[in-house]
Amino acid sequence: MEMILLQTKLYIPQIRPFLVPRPRLIQKLNTGLIGKLTLISAPAGFGKTTLVANHIASGKYTVGWLALDKDDNYEGRFLRYLIAVLQQAKQTIGTDAVQWLASRQTPSQTILTSLINDLDAINEEIVLVLDDYHFIRSQSVHTAVTFLLEHAPETFHLIIITRSDPPLPLARLRARGQMVELRAADLRFTESEAVQFLQEDMGLPLDAESVAVLTARTEGWIAGLQMAALSMRDREDLSGFIESFSGTNRYILDYLLAEVLAGQPSEIRHFLLCTAILERLTTPLCDAILANSAKHISNSSYAILDYLEQSNLFLIPLDDKRIWYRYHHLFADLLRAQGQKSLDTADITKLHIRAADWYGQNDFISEAIHHAALAGDAERVERFIKQNYVTLVSQGEMAQIRVWVGELEKEQVYQRPQLCLYTAYSHAWFGELDEAMRLLTAAEKLLESEFTSPEMLAIRAHLAYIQSRITAMRGDIQQAITQCLTARSYTPDGDLALQLDTQITLGYVYFLSGDFAAADRYLNEMIQTGKTVGAVINTVAAACVLARLHAVQGQLHQAYDTYQNAARFIQDKGDQHRGSKSLVEVGMADLLCEWNDLETALEHMSEGLALMALWDKADDLVLAYTTLARIHLAQGLKDKASEVIAKASHLIRTRGVFPEAKDAVAYAQVKLWLAQGELRTASRWVATEEVDARADKQRPFTHELRHIAQARIFIAQQEHQSALHVLAHLAANAESGGRTGRLVEIILLQALAWQGMGELAQAMNALTKSMALAKPEGYVRLFLDEERPLQNLLTDWLAQNDTVSLSTYANHLLSHFDTEPPSGGTAPKVLSSDILVEQLSPREIEVLQIMALGKTNKEIARQLVIAPGTVKAHTAAIYRKLDVANRTEAVTRARSLGFLS
Repeated sequence: MEMILLQTKLYIPQIRPFLVPRPRLIQKLNTGLIGKLTLISAPAGFGKTTLVANHIASGKYTVGWLALDKDDNYEGRFLRYLIAVLQQAKQTIGTDAVQWLASRQTPSQTILTSLINDLDAINEEIVLVLDDYHFIRSQSVHTAVTFLLEHAPETFHLIIITRSDPPLPLARLRARGQMVELRAADLRFTESEAVQFLQEDMGLPLDAESVAVLTARTEGWIAGLQMAALSMRDREDLSGFIESFSGTNRYILDYLLAEVLAGQPSEIRHFLLCTAILERLTTPLCDAILANSAKHISNSSYAILDYLEQSNLFLIPLDDKRIWYRYHHLFADLLRAQGQKSLDTADITKLHIRAADWYGQNDFISEAIHHAALAGDAERVERFIKQNYVTLVSQGEMAQIRVWVGELEKEQVYQRPQLCLYTAYSHAWFGELDEAMRLLTAAEKLLESEFTSPEMLAIRAHLAYIQSRITAMRGDIQQAITQCLTARSYTPDGDLALQLDTQITLGYVYFLSGDFAAADRYLNEMIQTGKTVGAVINTVAAACVLARLHAVQGQLHQAYDTYQNAARFIQDKGDQHRGSKSLVEVGMADLLCEWNDLETALEHMSEGLALMALWDKADDLVLAYTTLARIHLAQGLKDKASEVIAKASHLIRTRGVFPEAKDAVAYAQVKLWLAQGELRTASRWVATEEVDARADKQRPFTHELRHIAQARIFIAQQEHQSALHVLAHLAANAESGGRTGRLVEIILLQALAWQGMGELAQAMNALTKSMALAKPEGYVRLFLDEERPLQNLLTDWLAQNDTVSLSTYANHLLSHFDTEPPSGGTAPKVLSSDILVEQLSPREIEVLQIMALGKTNKEIARQLVIAPGTVKAHTAAIYRKLDVANRTEAVTRARSLGFLS
């Protein structure tokens, strides 16, 4: 169920028929519409909205107006309203963006790019007004607005109305002359404007001197002048009132509020104080919250709203049909403060409850939960969240759920197991594990007395599932497996979502434990079930874990095929939940990096990181950063690699993550230190590790990467015996566990350790074993990362070995080193046709095979699920490597080498 958009947020405010002309400000607004941004920033009550609404009402511009509020801090909600307001301004805008947004996983930058392209295509002046921008605190929304500002066409103009300066690139826009600013000093009424306002618009018989005094004491503040004018109505002693009118703004407000309210009938005062709890007002809603106030209200809400509007009592219509209204923000704040003093707490609570029920019955779910939370009604909050949980989570409201629940008293949350679980899962998702566990502990205690009821068993299943994730993040994998199995056993048959969640989590925690047989079974079951029911996110996530498992087993091509199948599944499902594709792109980047296709790897990584912004999941981002760091190191960009590792390390320090991510960062950090020559720093890391790599003989899959990193440091320290001791145990465990991918590296490090000790025969033997394991899967980068020591060893190995297949592979590896072999080394034996084919990356070979079928670049891109530009890059690389000028020559050359049939 899609949440309903409040159309009144998109209406241009209605303008009163008589307004003070302000030509000096209109001129500034006109100047602003030449550039990118007009910023109108001033405190409440300075006429910002009225000024802009009056100016654009002339009809000279195509205008979209969006009235923001605090609920628009969530990027998905903001984008939904942004598309709606632009479509209201021009129907041809946002057709594609709506579809992108509906997938719920499209990155905001893609949606904004689509909107910008539409704006450019219409080639028509469009003005977008973002009113009350001060409500926005979300950096993601600020980033979206910045992107829109920086990339929109010249025909697009943005007007921001706010009480405080937003964190946008104002200095840059100001320096380029692309921004016009209006501030409080500009907006204050001059004496002549105040004369016209008070004498003509408000009808007060004031002389020029009295107006000057009021203008000076209010400092031209329009709202202050307006409330002063309301207070002076029906007064005979105007001069006495003006004489006593003094003090700071806060006291003036208190005084004027009392004066304005005191002059109204009791039922109007009661209506104002009760309805002030609402952000927006409409007759049915007002009737609902005042249902039991008959003794106070004799007229209908419709009649009172009409009276308030006619009396200019700070009521602003939000549509031209006079259905929805809001109070002037400052007036609403003051009414609420007065209501806290005048109404009983119990009465205010009842008002919020009635508002919550009305909003809930009319499908305004966010507003319903908000008022239930303000009422402190934990039962209603829980019920509304439970009834709409799938919708809320799918629309990215995970953080908002925590905000709503956080408005309740802590004791209320801790007394309701489902509220505990909703909040715990939110905390766990954001890596706040201690608070998540406190909430889970509270939920578990509440369940003890009702263990057997079906509903309680379902809640216990969710509890055990969340516990398993937290426990795994804390490193106790075996306990996490037990908890996840418990969750699986309690999960009701009809709860498919939880069934899928526990299935993929079981597969993952078994993978972390090194039990690849169990992991493979659960992950494949998850993939088959997920494809059957169309569960895109879980299916793709399971496939990506399975691909990483294959990579650890040394099955790089099978891993690549698994990623490709996942990409095709996403495409077959109409690109739903494209955020899940970030895992696919990052995984393929990792494999392509190993195959030394760095350019293509970086393309996949860039797309993966752009999509990953949707996840906000630290584990996946950390793993992506470690792969990106490896690519940068391979390119010789050590500073960039260092920046990326720093980001990953920060995530680990500040967010709860699984051990896989922690170990990947530790390993990447050690390799970076050694590449930078920071051996002392790396040595300190070894000294502070909890496990002594020289003494510990049991080295299962858990923390295997850390032990490999420690062995690397021992080699760099010239402690070759310590390295060999560690590597011997690592090799035995990796071989028995079927981790061939790790074994390739472990044996390679043994070769380097033997080389460092001068034991060349044993080094050659180890290198032979490593290459024999690596050749079938095309490992390259693993060898190149060892740089000159391995280059020397490979050169010496070729001088002593003539096995054709391994010699070809050794030559292939040597051909990728940037520098020539050291002098004195034996020249490599080259088998030209074999080397030529080997030099093509697996992706380039795929492109060649499809190219031979006569497919166009677009058809190749569609079949391989890559961008057409990427196909062009692959084609150029193929031409260069085969030394040809076109497709025909490339296919002919490949066939002459026996590569194509």
